[in-house]
Amino acid sequence: MFLFGKAAVGTLYLHNNQCIKTDFILIGFPVFPVASYYQLSQEKGIPIPLHLKSVLYAYGRNLLPLVGLVMMLTWPLQNPLAPISPIIPILGLLILALSIFCWFTARGPKPDEVKVREALEKAIGYNMLPQQLPEELRTAIFDELILKVNKEFGFRPLEEILVSEEYNTLLYCAAYYMDKVQPNSVTSEFLQKHQL
Repeated sequence: MFLFGKAAVGTLYLHNNQCIKTDFILIGFPVFPVASYYQLSQEKGIPIPLHLKSVLYAYGRNLLPLVGLVMMLTWPLQNPLAPISPIIPILGLLILALSIFCWFTARGPKPDEVKVREALEKAIGYNMLPQQLPEELRTAIFDELILKVNKEFGFRPLEEILVSEEYNTLLYCAAYYMDKVQPNSVTSEFLQKHQL
């Protein structure tokens, strides 16, 4: 990635074109994070506070390989009269290992999360797990879910609906979100009974 300008990097949790991304100012490599967002499609995203994990993965995938290689390759060029210290190449190896870790992790959802994200997308169009979103957005999506549940099942507390109604995807998603936003025993029991 040898670009100049602004680009989205640091992609996390990618599934069906929805993910967390961070825009960076690029000067050959990502230098300054500008803004993070929850990408809903190629054209649409919801701004979120700067996502630290996305920023760290952007640096880890793009900048750390260069830093690690430079440290490893310049080690033999040290002053020949100075005692040879293995700290620089060991640190370079650790940085390269961290870079490899960033490349091979956090790209997409874990296998057990795929079913939940598919259900969420089917029910409300958003497939990001609530624990991966900032609290404000998580609460807004939960409120949207509750409105949809109330429209379909009447205006009753969600706990009452979960106990009295037959299972469906919308109820599962509402219970899943509520378990992350306002956990209680009813949603926990419902989720244990109806695991995807």
